[in-house]
Amino acid sequence: MATGSYMTPIYSRSQSEVQGDLHNSNKIRAITEMRPPKIIGKEQREDPELGHTYRYLENPDDGSVNATVCEGWSQDFKLINGLLFYAKYFSTLGELRVYIPGSLRKGIMKEFHDLPLAGHLGKRKTYLKLRYTCYFPCMRKYIFEYVSTCDRCQKFNYKNALPVGRLMPIVSKYPNEIVTLDLLGSYPASRPERYKFILVISDHSIKWCELIPLRKASSQAIANTLFDNYIARYAAPISLISDNGPQFISDVFEHLSHRLDMKHMKTVTYRPQANLTERVNRNLVQMIASFVEENHENWDRFLHEFAFALRTAVNETTNKTPAELFLGRKIITSLSKLINVTEDTKYVGRNIERLFDEARRNMRKKHKSWEKYYNRRRRDVHIKVNDLVLIQTHFLSAAGRKQDGKFMPKFEGPYRVLEVKGNNLVIWKKRKEGDSQY
Repeated sequence: MATGSYMTPIYSRSQSEVQGDLHNSNKIRAITEMRPPKIIGKEQREDPELGHTYRYLENPDDGSVNATVCEGWSQDFKLINGLLFYAKYFSTLGELRVYIPGSLRKGIMKEFHDLPLAGHLGKRKTYLKLRYTCYFPCMRKYIFEYVSTCDRCQKFNYKNALPVGRLMPIVSKYPNEIVTLDLLGSYPASRPERYKFILVISDHSIKWCELIPLRKASSQAIANTLFDNYIARYAAPISLISDNGPQFISDVFEHLSHRLDMKHMKTVTYRPQANLTERVNRNLVQMIASFVEENHENWDRFLHEFAFALRTAVNETTNKTPAELFLGRKIITSLSKLINVTEDTKYVGRNIERLFDEARRNMRKKHKSWEKYYNRRRRDVHIKVNDLVLIQTHFLSAAGRKQDGKFMPKFEGPYRVLEVKGNNLVIWKKRKEGDSQY
């Protein structure tokens, strides 16, 4: 119990103790340590809520109280040794509960929640700890609100509630509208080409991917590779999605996006789900691991074959292969040559329109299915401009700085919301030196 250092053996209720020891003496000591009983009794007497009941029990002939009203109220209370106790419902051990006046409630909450002996426990544990010791009107609501608004609890406690935010699928209507890209590596330098990285580029609509090995991962190298191997072949996309890697937020990359009028969008930190390429990366790394065996310097040996495998695999969202949507027909394989499958130009032209209509229908159906199952474990939140919010942190342990990530706050703030854009918020965040930033 939080008040362990103040505890004495519990006195059970008996007939001979009606006038003296009915009260919960061991727990009341925790309260009287903060304030002497005389001061508590004085606060009870002057309390605007039940002060009239105290004065009536103290002197039924007191003319300052309404005897008719107080007579009914007083049946639920007892005045013992100058302290007012709630007597309507006893605790499990037959003990009375002391009435806490409004002026002392914050002090009681600090004693039973904020101090090390209380440990900043949750709403229910704090309420159960107090319900057998104290009483005041709307006690449960007051305690729940106090704990819910505790600054330390909000920043340090684990969140057991359902995560916030519903699923909002990214919808692309035609090829090359939205392109996602990501960087894999670094890996051991391959032989003989000395490649260390892979730039993975994916079309969000048809799921076509490009796997481009790189020797360097500088901003200039990635910008040049994107232009030479993708934009020069298929033209510049409408939008680009990448993570917040230093190569993608550099001035060089932003200049390329601005010059080609591409809208460059970055995924939220620690939330890579918006980037389709992350899924391609998972499949690609699995393929490389299956064939690289013990010689990790030949990881780039089958990159072209892996790209072919990804392009000719049926995608779960579109229910079509990327190659089929890209070419307007099924790709010609060694098996299709054996059975001599051919299509004339007119049929291919009509087939493209049919393929895209089917792919769009399949995507809409899949998005609805995702939303249905994803939103079962999510909850809505309605944040407005000028609301105050806390931001989740991701501290890492650092032995050199003598810091453990588990002991750091899980949220920081509060920050004021300046603008709401769908599921995204623009906040006002102050720097440590005093100036502000968005």
